Amino acid sequence: MAALGTVWPPSLSSMSQAAERIVSEDRTGSSEQQHVSISNGSSREGDLSRANGDTSNGGASDETDEVIQVGTEVERRTPLIPVEGPREGERSSGAALRLMTGVNEMLECPVCQDLMLPPIFQVASTLRLPCAFFPRGCSEIVDYAQKQNHEERCIFRPFACPYAGSPSSSTSCNFSGEIAQLVSHLVEFHKVDMRTGPSFIHRYVMTRPTEVENATWMPTVLDAFGSYFCLHFEAFQLGRAPVYMAYIQFMGDEADAARFSYTLEVGHSERKMTWQGVPASIRTSPRAVRDAHDGLVLQRKVALMFSGGEDSDLNLRVTGRITRAAGNR
Repeated sequence: MAALGTVWPPSLSSMSQAAERIVSEDRTGSSEQQHVSISNGSSREGDLSRANGDTSNGGASDETDEVIQVGTEVERRTPLIPVEGPREGERSSGAALRLMTGVNEMLECPVCQDLMLPPIFQVASTLRLPCAFFPRGCSEIVDYAQKQNHEERCIFRPFACPYAGSPSSSTSCNFSGEIAQLVSHLVEFHKVDMRTGPSFIHRYVMTRPTEVENATWMPTVLDAFGSYFCLHFEAFQLGRAPVYMAYIQFMGDEADAARFSYTLEVGHSERKMTWQGVPASIRTSPRAVRDAHDGLVLQRKVALMFSGGEDSDLNLRVTGRITRAAGNR
């Protein structure tokens, strides 16, 4: 709800009047600044005349003081640009900053201070705005109606924490940041294990596994080839069948994830199961990876067989290896 006495959202006529006022200020800005510099010189001459007792140009001095005051006000004014957005090819940081300062203020909600999203029927459909991740390096200036869609897929958006939470609920971590920040967050806040090297062995244990339908084990951070990966292990229902699933996510974008592959294996030389694939990016949520079955999926009875028998506790030994794709060595 807008504050009392505030008309929201802004009407098209009010935005047009604001645009005309901005254009007028922009056209007269350079001449005002030039007039100020000349007036400053006249002021110094007036001061010298008064110091010598000459009052013949007193009227001119008063006028100069008034111009200086106006000039000071001009210098304090934040420069704005028209709401109609930059011409084709205009991607300079200065233009984007001025656009964010001028247009964003007109669309900012006076209560939550966030930009209004479609539908806003009183706003011109040709309005263009910079991406919210401009400070992180995105130079895109997109149509207002496409702004949210772009930002949901922008490669400059921060990475979400890959901590899975419980698959039986919507539990997850809301932390986001750069990869180095995520690694520190996982180790320090979630207390996950971190291992170095492309090869690993991990054991997953659970007593009375037949009594548990859904569970999520703590992920493990893997440091290999100068990149970071997350090893996940979960128990959930696939239809009516209880299953376990192990998979790896790459801590980075999808394009970089394609440079790697990995294998996961359970069992021994006489009887084993192996999965080979490309790690999903942490841009993809753990739930989405699980729903796509993009990993090593074992039915519970098979997992218990590899653990020592169907009546035993879960004691599953998972070995794995991360490799670089051909041409990326």
